[in-house]
Amino acid sequence: MRVLTYALGLSYVLSTAVGGLTLYLALKEALSVNYAPRTTESGREVTAEELRRLAGRFFGPAPVRRAEQAPPLRQFRLVGTMLSDELKGVFVELGKKVYFVEEGKSFQGYRLARVEPYGAYFERSGRLYELKLERGKKDGGSAKTGREVRISRRELLALTADPAKMFTQIRLVPFVRNGRTEGFIFEWVKPGSLFDRMGIRPGDVLLSINNATIRSGEDAFRLLQVLRNEPNLKVVLLRNGRKEVINVRIE
Repeated sequence: MRVLTYALGLSYVLSTAVGGLTLYLALKEALSVNYAPRTTESGREVTAEELRRLAGRFFGPAPVRRAEQAPPLRQFRLVGTMLSDELKGVFVELGKKVYFVEEGKSFQGYRLARVEPYGAYFERSGRLYELKLERGKKDGGSAKTGREVRISRRELLALTADPAKMFTQIRLVPFVRNGRTEGFIFEWVKPGSLFDRMGIRPGDVLLSINNATIRSGEDAFRLLQVLRNEPNLKVVLLRNGRKEVINVRIE
């Protein structure tokens, strides 16, 4: 019995000593570590940009700057905006061509972060850039109420088949009153264009075509497709606070 007790005691002492030695060696090794500068697998020092990119993979994109600090974007020009419940985007011009960019998508390395009636914000590398619509100059011409104009069907079909091409002739922004979109303002009309020959002037508000009201960009494009085969168009505008009607005959 004494032998068994002695053996158990000796075993306890040895296990305690071994455990203490292991803990001591572990602490000694940990305290003697020299922490090297942050490196990649190849031994090259990691840059701040690479750290931000790696962090983005785990924590999402870096926060963008506040809108009021955003510098102007000069790589391309904003020619139109689209704001609706179904679709938000912008029409931008680059190299004499017009492109549509949907909110959240990228163009020329810049992601469209937010669309507003008179501008947009693009984001790149966590930084916001502002793109504004260039205000068109007012034209003193006016259309007569109920006057009739004639346009070519071939020209109308070619124009409505390519929305981007259409926005090389006009610039539209939503007309909002009491928090509700009631039409679209012709911010700019290209001189000599189809719209100019129809009698539309900068500052006119497009309210309806053939009695169909236009509340969103989708309404406008859907209506244009339907009207491609119509022989006549009744265009109702708001000009200087008064309604104007232009009757268009398509030949």
